[in-house]
Amino acid sequence: MNIYFLLKYFKQLKLKQEQNKKWVFSNSYNKEYYICCKVDGNPLGLDYVSQTLKKLLEDNKMPHIRFHDFADYVELYIKGTVMQVTC
Repeated sequence: MNIYFLLKYFKQLKLKQEQNKKWVFSNSYNKEYYICCKVDGNPLGLDYVSQTLKKLLEDNKMPHIRFHDFADYVELYIKGTVMQVTC
């Protein structure tokens, strides 16, 4: 994954949010402008990221890892300092 992939993803996400705001939910769309939100503009639940990561790992038969540990790993990967990780 590189920065261009993320930029493209966020541009697509922003376009989809604008479409939802204008056409799907019109007056009921939450206009707080969250980056990652539900389709109606409301913020995601507090456990959404952790639960989604858990399901992703289970679906792919991967060992459990806490989101905080995963975020640390990604940070190291981005910095290019990842060493062999054992679970």
